[in-house]
Amino acid sequence: MMAKKAFDSRLTSILKSGFTPLLKEIGFKKIRSSYVRDLDDLKWLIDVQKSLWNDSEEAQFTLNCGAYIPGVISTYSPRVTEPPVPKLEHCSCYARIGSLTSEKKDLWWKLTDSDSEQVDRKIAADLQNKLETKIVPFLQNFSTAIDVADFLCRSVANKDKRIFPLAANQRLAYAGIIYWKQGDTQGARRILDSAVEVSKKSPIEGIVVTVRDRLIESA
Repeated sequence: MMAKKAFDSRLTSILKSGFTPLLKEIGFKKIRSSYVRDLDDLKWLIDVQKSLWNDSEEAQFTLNCGAYIPGVISTYSPRVTEPPVPKLEHCSCYARIGSLTSEKKDLWWKLTDSDSEQVDRKIAADLQNKLETKIVPFLQNFSTAIDVADFLCRSVANKDKRIFPLAANQRLAYAGIIYWKQGDTQGARRILDSAVEVSKKSPIEGIVVTVRDRLIESA
């Protein structure tokens, strides 16, 4: 049977064989189970997520990635404190690796205690491939905070339907906050008004209205 420490050690070894070095080459720093790259007004985040159902016989993990803009999540929900190290849920938009593939299905890598070294080498190669062909190209859409806002304002294409946040009203609210933070108060007002309109009778209508009113009054 594979103990938790053995799984963690094995996963670390797999990541170190190519995934982590490649990320360091392009400016990412490893912080606990995540990799973060600082850009001018946002951060790119790549997260290694372990399954909650891992046990002594089998362990699984997957990858997530996103763009984090300081101040957006705490403006949207004042109960949230901006983290010193962003997590996936703090990102203004993010994706699971499976959503970036043509299959659009959740993708997990599996480790068992009966695997050979060849299995680990195959997983390491697949991780590097997914990083180079899916994750980095996705993140490169977001070089600035305005890139994120523009993406969130667009009609959702089929290929982007599983990019979070999924709800149009939350996307527009985030976009409005970003425009406001960038000094575009007219753009922020227009987008936040749209977010309020889309939010009518939805569970987050009150949140969106509060965000709109607070930002517009402070402008």
